[in-house]
Amino acid sequence: MTIATCLAALAFSLFIDARQGGTGQTMLRSVRFDPEPDGVAMTIEANGPLPLPRVGVLADPPRVYIDLAGVAPGTSAIVESSNALVRRVRVAVNQPDPLVTRVVIDLSQPVAHRVDARARAAGRIRVLLGGRAASDVRPAASVPPNPPGSVLGKPDESVPSTPAERPTTQPAAQRRSVALVAAAARLERLRPLLVSIDTRADVPEPSLHAALDEFAAIQHTLTGLRTSEVQDALVKVCVLGTTAVEARIDAQQRGEPGPAWTAASAAAGALMTLDRASKPTR
Repeated sequence: MTIATCLAALAFSLFIDARQGGTGQTMLRSVRFDPEPDGVAMTIEANGPLPLPRVGVLADPPRVYIDLAGVAPGTSAIVESSNALVRRVRVAVNQPDPLVTRVVIDLSQPVAHRVDARARAAGRIRVLLGGRAASDVRPAASVPPNPPGSVLGKPDESVPSTPAERPTTQPAAQRRSVALVAAAARLERLRPLLVSIDTRADVPEPSLHAALDEFAAIQHTLTGLRTSEVQDALVKVCVLGTTAVEARIDAQQRGEPGPAWTAASAAAGALMTLDRASKPTR
């Protein structure tokens, strides 16, 4: 096992410990929606203080993301929305070491947004979409639409954004390449768990359910891209990985060898496919 793999395994283990309530670990508890005039407000709540969020906007499809450093995703991975502006919200680990949880708001169309981080010390952040948020956005001639990092509140609560992930005019092919790079990196972070399943080792059940959520989120992202050999291979990894995790859960709950062998076989296939997949480049 390489040093990088060992570190990834350790990071994943620490992330799972955090989900199980590790000492001093802030964990997300819920994501909810409240109607606003001509818009909607999304409230993120945690069991402890939240950091200053890093906010960005992505297109094709339109979405806003919020990165929370040192916070574990204790809430469900996908929250459906009945609001016309928001399709759903996805919560997952974006980076295991150091831990960063990403909250992605999938939009039905590009809309103005603002982030209210004034109550983050109490474990609460609000994201305003449309409505009041739009009234505070300057014309497109002076700033880009949906400016990442716009914030309600004190000057010291200004929200930084990642320049590379601001609205972009990159060609579609380049955006797809970047998305494939990100998907491949997220699958690499699941490699230690797949290795554990392949060797028929017991895995903490919370980590298995977290992996199911992550495979589903990655596959959803990939299905929005134009078909390519790399995309097909990464989707296959998601499918095989999901099969492996579900069978591993079944094996551990029933204590029978059959599902354990099925899980190991699927995990081995996922690992081989991940190894064979050409690494997309930016």
